[in-house]
Amino acid sequence: MVEYVNKQIEEELLSYYKKGLNSFFEKINDKLEEFLKSAKMEGQKELFKKLIKIRTYPPLLTLLLSNNPENGDWEKARLSSLKAVAEGEGFNKLAEQIETDLAYYEKAKNGLNSLNKGEGEWDITIQVFEVGSIQEIIR
Repeated sequence: MVEYVNKQIEEELLSYYKKGLNSFFEKINDKLEEFLKSAKMEGQKELFKKLIKIRTYPPLLTLLLSNNPENGDWEKARLSSLKAVAEGEGFNKLAEQIETDLAYYEKAKNGLNSLNKGEGEWDITIQVFEVGSIQEIIR
């Protein structure tokens, strides 16, 4: 049952990824809100954790990889971060759909590994990018 739900959620995420990253992250916000309002969250805690990571880790990794939102590298860093997190959380179909620069992807995977292990120093600078996303993360 859990595996079926994971696949179903991944299919939904894939469809929204194809519409653009803003739609994708909005869909994740909606799914998280559904979980929080649902009494059926029992047995879905792992999926909830995965969605939280997919919602919060890519922006953190993007800041690590590129601190200039006006730079063309920003988009590469953003996609690479999303791909690394999707792959790390077992959303392999989604990860396969994300085309990215190999060098940025490797850096994103290394950053994700250090984030998961709690290693290194994470200096986070909040920049004006995706104001709605920042508000969602803060909530």
